[in-house]
Amino acid sequence: MGRPAIEAFFGGISAQIVFAAHLAMNFIIDVDNDRGTGKWRILMPCTMAEDGKRVSRWILGDYDEEYVRFNGVWLFKKIDFLANYNVRFDQSWAESAVVRPI
Repeated sequence: MGRPAIEAFFGGISAQIVFAAHLAMNFIIDVDNDRGTGKWRILMPCTMAEDGKRVSRWILGDYDEEYVRFNGVWLFKKIDFLANYNVRFDQSWAESAVVRPI
């Protein structure tokens, strides 16, 4: 993937998500020598640009990450994001939710 792909991703997503409160919770981090894993959940009220309008949404998701210590510095090796739901603020998530145990 590399740095250019990461910069392109965040440049593009910033045009879609114009505001976000990235509320992180339920951290589970395991470390084994120079490797580690992490799981955590976000609840994100946000404003998204959709068809030229700003729309309020609720997003709930899970992060599944791997870390590696390189020259004494912890770095991300892998970051996966799994969305449980992404609904407009005035809609119920009950029909669309796929809540995973963390």
